[in-house]
Amino acid sequence: MKIQVIAIGATREPFVKEGLAEYLGRMRGARSVEWVEVKAEPGDRADGRAREAERALAKIPAGALVVALDEHGETSTSEGFAARIASAERAGERQMTFVIGSAYGLDPSVASRSRFTLSLSRMTFPHELVRVMLAEQLYRAFQIQSGTGYHHGEPSLACGEGAPVRKPPASSHRSARHARTGRA
Repeated sequence: MKIQVIAIGATREPFVKEGLAEYLGRMRGARSVEWVEVKAEPGDRADGRAREAERALAKIPAGALVVALDEHGETSTSEGFAARIASAERAGERQMTFVIGSAYGLDPSVASRSRFTLSLSRMTFPHELVRVMLAEQLYRAFQIQSGTGYHHGEPSLACGEGAPVRKPPASSHRSARHARTGRA
């Protein structure tokens, strides 16, 4: 399955460009991600968001499974995200397209074209930072599916049909280590 990300607006921040280059560079070959940027409109105006949406929607191939990113969308664990991608692949989806809005969000027409809306967090982040966060989560999802050591969760739980997402027991070495470091 092909993965495409459409981001509204140019990536300007050097640290974001560096992060994108890192994660997109790790996803080569069969797991490469097509990254597309479309022009953003200045200001917070509904007509501007509508023009941005037209540009973004024009880049999406017919039949693609579209996922809009929005702070009010569904949240997921990394394992659940990997499972959702794997489920789409098993269902025969040929392309999954993620759409990241501008600083002022997405026009409702993008949500109406989307199969679902995804939130990376209930917190609000700069739209450019979300680009790196999504790229890393895509990379992580592919690593979970492949069973590599990049993700320290339980990859065997993530990719089966309807696989539950559960946390390791509190007595595990992983939980004790993360409790000491404060990492999740």
